[in-house]
Amino acid sequence: MVTFAYPWLLWGLLALAGPLLLHLLNRRRPPMLVFPSIRFLTRAQLPREGRRRLRDLFLLIMRLLVFAAAVLVMARPRWVAKPAAPAGEGRPRAVLVLDASASMHGHGAAERARALALAEVDALSGWDIGVVVADRAVVSSLPPGASPAAVRAAVAGYVPSYLAGSPAEGLQQALTWLNVGEPRSRLVVVSDLQRGDWASTLAMAPPGLEVAVRDAGQEGSVNVGISSVRGMPLPNGGHRVLAVVRNYSTVSQERVLTVAAGVRQQRQTVTLAPLRQQRVVLVLPGGSEPGGEASQGVASLDRDGYPVDDEYHFWLGDLPAPRALVVTPGEADPASEEAAFFVRNALVAEDGGVPGFAVETVTGDLFQEVNLAVIQAVFLLGAVESLASSDVDVLRQFVDSGGVVFATPGAAPNQALRALRQGGLFAAQGQGLTGSGRDVSLGIGWVDPDCPLAGLYGNPQESDLFMFSIRRMLRLSVEPSVQVLMKTLDGLPFLAERAVGAGRFYYFAMNFSLGWSDFPLTTSFLPTLRELCLVAVPPGYGVKRLVCGDAPSAAGEWFGQENAAAVPAGGWQLPGLYRVGAWPVEVNVSSRESMLDRVNADDLRRRLSRAEAGRGEAVSPAVAGVGVGDRPWWKICAWGLALLLLVEAATRLWMGNRG
Repeated sequence: MVTFAYPWLLWGLLALAGPLLLHLLNRRRPPMLVFPSIRFLTRAQLPREGRRRLRDLFLLIMRLLVFAAAVLVMARPRWVAKPAAPAGEGRPRAVLVLDASASMHGHGAAERARALALAEVDALSGWDIGVVVADRAVVSSLPPGASPAAVRAAVAGYVPSYLAGSPAEGLQQALTWLNVGEPRSRLVVVSDLQRGDWASTLAMAPPGLEVAVRDAGQEGSVNVGISSVRGMPLPNGGHRVLAVVRNYSTVSQERVLTVAAGVRQQRQTVTLAPLRQQRVVLVLPGGSEPGGEASQGVASLDRDGYPVDDEYHFWLGDLPAPRALVVTPGEADPASEEAAFFVRNALVAEDGGVPGFAVETVTGDLFQEVNLAVIQAVFLLGAVESLASSDVDVLRQFVDSGGVVFATPGAAPNQALRALRQGGLFAAQGQGLTGSGRDVSLGIGWVDPDCPLAGLYGNPQESDLFMFSIRRMLRLSVEPSVQVLMKTLDGLPFLAERAVGAGRFYYFAMNFSLGWSDFPLTTSFLPTLRELCLVAVPPGYGVKRLVCGDAPSAAGEWFGQENAAAVPAGGWQLPGLYRVGAWPVEVNVSSRESMLDRVNADDLRRRLSRAEAGRGEAVSPAVAGVGVGDRPWWKICAWGLALLLLVEAATRLWMGNRG
């Protein structure tokens, strides 16, 4: 039998009337020649028009065939063989795959999916029917052969999840049950056909398998959702809340956005252009609720057809501070203890509304016991010499992954620089110590205008960075891979930086004790360290943001090994606010499920049948109701169209030459 992928295009055959009308209207008339005298001319009989009409009729037929072939190519006819009837006592087998992704919560898709699935169960009376419910994985399954009551119960109990869809695993489970050599088998997919779920290549249907796709979605739907929310503390105890609201529809929408935390609440009406997003800022005043209630926020929109993305959970406060590690030499060294004191006081202080760091101090011989996975910045205060080569390798991995390391000279600076060079962290050589007793100018005289510190010290009159005295420092000779950020008045490198992987390594040419300089006593000391440390602190640090079902692949790196066990193996299945130790976690539904773009049911049906299952395997031509013996006639129509176009062009050229 013949089937068409796009049967509605056959209405294009009505265009065949076009060439016929043109030929009827374009009748040739004999030319009239005017002569001064006709006495020497005898009356002649005009040639009969029958021969000309016969010649034009052939051209008309060619044009009609060209139009018909073009329409057939677009309609894509196929010759499909009917599946063989069940042989012996074997029963045909079918499996229903129900899409349980989060998008099925919207626009009545779940209710339509149940109705479509129950209609399939009724239509497949006498078949062995199985059911697979899947979102990103198989949620539940019932193998073929169960009683009709059990099948209907499985369909009636179907409920979508809050996870983003990825139907490959569910389809693979269904195909495993169907690829057992039955004389007839059928795969039925019931979904809203949301494009984000079905965009990837899918598994191949086995030969002889009937594939059907039932559309539970709804065209012309509208949706507005909340993409993200961030809360920032204000000095008066309130919070500034930044929400991003997106219109996924092709028409303008107006919604009321509400942000609440405890008893505090603010509202604002938002008007969104088609397919655009808008940033909305609301201010929550300070409140007297308990800390937990005051820090747990919910942003919501008035409900539309897809309510899942109309609510967004976010944390406002009680966020853990970034962590820094201060490493001092193993032996008792008053200068190193003094430097650690200044660094610790600078890091724990709040600066410009940015919370301080949590600082841990260890000696070099205990460095290997520290879990660097939960550290953002490391300060080696004259302690490089006390580290083993394995410790330097650990530091290299730490910086590679985005950490920041600061180092200062110690008792043996040349030895330390050699260890750093061998470890791939820093490339410089020491040329001895210099001090104020020699005829040199020891003071800061230049800051790289392209570095982050330039914004802090662009105007020398507004900072004391250029005013403190340096009593002793190490002469550095840096290699081209190192960037000098600060220089002394006589051009010596004071602060140098080297990019290592995703992180940074900084080397100060002096220690932070008062025996070396008065730098720790200046007002520039704190902002200098904090500005350089913030490279390792990403925006939004302190909150882990996940979508439903996504577990952090490295929970130990995020939360620390002691808290990793508190993370569910499959992630959190429901949106909400959670805590893992001191870490707050935001879990919301993936914004991918909010999009209204959908795939075509016929295209998906063919893709399910034609995708390659593995290397070296033939592609099955099975489509809905198609068995072995499928023939794509549309390809023959395409070749015929090309041939007819050539014949029509040649005929028209020949007739023009005969003119």
